[in-house]
Amino acid sequence: MYTFEVDDNNAVRIFREGQEAPVIFQPDWPNGTPWADKAEATSWAELYVRSFEDAEVAELPGDSPEEPTRARPEAPEVPVAE
Repeated sequence: MYTFEVDDNNAVRIFREGQEAPVIFQPDWPNGTPWADKAEATSWAELYVRSFEDAEVAELPGDSPEEPTRARPEAPEVPVAE
């Protein structure tokens, strides 16, 4: 299970249950654009955690405010040995 926090500078920290250090520190959008506000950073973090914990979530967090979400790529089919 994962949790997150957004600090007063809108930096996102995502934590794995039972760990004190964040596994993700995201001070801005992945492309470097600053978060517009705490709500934008929170929305990104919520989707990131959901997509991490649930492989059925169709959208992943995007890299920029222009593309805040992106489609989850389909996993390739792996042939089963007979």
